[in-house]
Amino acid sequence: MFDAHCHIGDYTSSALVCTSSFEEYPYLSAYPHRGYGLLFPERDESSRIIESLERDRKALCGEIGLDRRYVKAADIQFLENLLDYLCQDERPFVLHLVRRMDEMLSLLRRQKRLPHFLIHGYTGSYESARQFVALGGVISIGPRSFKTRDIDRLLHLPFVLETDMKVSPEQEMTLESVYEEARMRLGISFSSLDEMTERNLEMLNIEQNRSL
Repeated sequence: MFDAHCHIGDYTSSALVCTSSFEEYPYLSAYPHRGYGLLFPERDESSRIIESLERDRKALCGEIGLDRRYVKAADIQFLENLLDYLCQDERPFVLHLVRRMDEMLSLLRRQKRLPHFLIHGYTGSYESARQFVALGGVISIGPRSFKTRDIDRLLHLPFVLETDMKVSPEQEMTLESVYEEARMRLGISFSSLDEMTERNLEMLNIEQNRSL
């Protein structure tokens, strides 16, 4: 089992550990699978993330994104500049999205060539998910995702599984329950589910149980 989106806590080699503030960056090097991100920028600070990604060529970018609860004037310019770099560098990235799906789709469609990307903790519609997948996206399913009306259809798109928790024994237990829920809904074995999610993780340059 691999956690496709969690946060700094205990050590793990079986998870993608993402950040949302610069204060977390010094701790990332301990994790084989890691992402440099920033949410809710007060100004365009894309250059600081780009510098970190240039120093750490094996990391992803994330989490970054749009959230209707915390609208900032810098959001769009920050994302435009960062997406320009990520597309040129072919660097996968992780998106945080809360009720600003159309804005993000518009931003992504302006790019000529997108790398693969992950939308973590997806709770949107199946129709929106299909549009993201058509652009190279992978849907990340977490505990809240199972409460959405379209969950069974979402599990037939390219997806991975996550907890969105700090790495801990509780996070590991939650990941087990997320895998069990997905397995039961699909009516497949754990090994088949692992193979399915591993293929989708590889699109993001993540190989389970291997150091980056």
